[in-house]
Amino acid sequence: MRIYGAIAAALLAVLAVSCKTESIKGYWDRHAPDISDIRTAEDEFSKFAELAVAAPEEDAQAEIDHLFDLLKKDEVAFYVYTEWTVSAFYSAASPCRNCPLFVYSMNRILSDGIIDGYDAEMYTRFVTACSTNLVGDKVTLPPLRDERGSEITLEHGQTTLYMVVNLTCPSCLKALDKYADFRPDAVHIALCSGPGRLPSAAGWEYIRAVNTDEIYDVDAAPFYFVENADGTIETTYTRAL
Repeated sequence: MRIYGAIAAALLAVLAVSCKTESIKGYWDRHAPDISDIRTAEDEFSKFAELAVAAPEEDAQAEIDHLFDLLKKDEVAFYVYTEWTVSAFYSAASPCRNCPLFVYSMNRILSDGIIDGYDAEMYTRFVTACSTNLVGDKVTLPPLRDERGSEITLEHGQTTLYMVVNLTCPSCLKALDKYADFRPDAVHIALCSGPGRLPSAAGWEYIRAVNTDEIYDVDAAPFYFVENADGTIETTYTRAL
């Protein structure tokens, strides 16, 4: 069971409204989760997400645990609030995107065993993507190949902008044109997944990335990250639209 579309879009719209006057401590005692009034539930969760990203991490984590403890008795509501958690803390379009809170939330959600099958696999991939190439980390890349299929090992030591693209995605190809002159101080490398020949437009070195989904959320492409000359991440997982 997956809750997408209008609900997720509406949640992201509500998240743009700031509400930071309420304390996060005891939030789910004051606002019991109840999807019988879906609009009120959306609004209350969006306020919670805004409070969570501004609160001390341990307080936010405690309320996340409390929320899903309350939801375990209602499987449908558990699924709905899980989707809202993804929209709030993982979606690149959300003002509340926060990888540490998303990873904590999903590890907690998946540990309950209510989410399984395809959904569990998908969320696990999201957790991997949200845990990879964070600011200050050593860069993580998938296996790389040239157009002939030969393995490539990249040398580090210079600022590099990596753009992750899916060759079947028109937006990805447009992003290559849009960002060709972005960060002129950096080498531009396009990590390409999916079928088809590598692009040839100027401004990029094109490399085929293998098993990309094991590291990144390719469905969210195009996105980029920037590696410093010392091999650490300067800018993490940023949508390029």
